[in-house]
Amino acid sequence: MIVVKEIFKKKDIKKFIDFPNKLYKKNPYFVPCFFSDELKLLNKKKNPAYEYCETRLFLAYEGKKIVGRICGLINYAYNEKKNVQQIRFCRFDTIDNIEVTKALMEQVINWAKERGLKQIIGPIGFNDLDKQGMLVEGFEEYSNTLTLYNHPYYVKHMEALGFVKDVDWVEYQIFTPKELGERMSRLSNVIIKRYGYKIVKLTKRSQIPPYVKKAFEIINEAFSPLYGVVPLIERQIDDAVKQFVTLVNLEYLYLVTTSEDELV
Repeated sequence: MIVVKEIFKKKDIKKFIDFPNKLYKKNPYFVPCFFSDELKLLNKKKNPAYEYCETRLFLAYEGKKIVGRICGLINYAYNEKKNVQQIRFCRFDTIDNIEVTKALMEQVINWAKERGLKQIIGPIGFNDLDKQGMLVEGFEEYSNTLTLYNHPYYVKHMEALGFVKDVDWVEYQIFTPKELGERMSRLSNVIIKRYGYKIVKLTKRSQIPPYVKKAFEIINEAFSPLYGVVPLIERQIDDAVKQFVTLVNLEYLYLVTTSEDELV
């Protein structure tokens, strides 16, 4: 018998985060999340997204064994931006038993009905910095810490429950050529001269901070029309800046600025 429990305590949230690691223990293509980052994201006091989001976490049990998990999420900022009545689900993982999937989805759907929401979408998280989407092909390609990985049966479960595809996201692997082609070099030079742009190569982490906040302002503007996106608020940008400066590999970091050193 499948029993679904809503969880609140930190020890249960840790089990919630750890479940995929056990589910995919023997899968060589799955890459675990950073546990501490995930714990922070699900902490209402530490994740700024809770200023405009609300979540409920559920674990599915068969006896004493955890067999599935799901996070129901209401993004009030997105609903207002797009004038929709929508609930999201994310952090969804399950064994290959459609009854588990059904029981988990029912919890989110029932919450949506309580709030008068008319549509459910997912997997999609708090914002565009969060993981989103369900893998439908490429199961024998390596995942990474920024993308979701799931077993092929997830898709079958969704379709059996009446879910339909709403959007396609495609991930590409691009190999950098040893030399830039003549046409690309010529085009690059024309753009630089016409608009007065310049390429900035940073060599020290201490050089990053003056540019980072402007970079996220550009991201907010550029990403605004994309599916499911809401602008990052100030506290989220501050958190992302701290993480970015720590993780970024300067070897791959190039900036484009105006002649007045304004990031574009």
